Amino acid sequence: MGRPKQLLTIDGQSLLSRAVANAEAVGCDPIVVVLGRDGEQCRAQIGERATAIQNDRWESGMGSSLRAGANALPATTRQALILLCDQPSVSVDTLNRLIDAFEKTHPAACVAAYAGTLGPPVIVDEATLQRLRSWPDSQGAKALWTGGEIRVESVPCPEASADIDTPDDYAQAVQSKQRPISE
Repeated sequence: MGRPKQLLTIDGQSLLSRAVANAEAVGCDPIVVVLGRDGEQCRAQIGERATAIQNDRWESGMGSSLRAGANALPATTRQALILLCDQPSVSVDTLNRLIDAFEKTHPAACVAAYAGTLGPPVIVDEATLQRLRSWPDSQGAKALWTGGEIRVESVPCPEASADIDTPDDYAQAVQSKQRPISE
């Protein structure tokens, strides 16, 4: 991207600030934000609403960030919502659909389904959170959702398929937010 994507803005709000606001709106408490490269620049976007932790091992893989976030939560945490800031179309409504499904079905993980895959945002139960506390650095958690070892509830969330990994992705996300509602 050439700059920290967490600081990219849509509708005048950084991607990181949007994710924190969404977590806050659905009642997440505590809110833990895992920062990697450019962590100091990103810290100001969190404000007082969340606790920032620095993952100095971010280069070793997504698993290191999952583990850092899981370990930053109190040991008494019974479930956790895992979300990314680079999915700008994930909204409070998206998160509430996942929460409702989790509360109705009590799976080990309630996972967004989109574009033929399963992925974040995700809600995990206490046992799955415990597994993430020792998750390997180089492995994302997709193996948990797709491996058949745990009971997974998938929730259709097509809006989660839009993520920002390139300048073109960002331009498209900004453009889609500028379209009239009638389209």
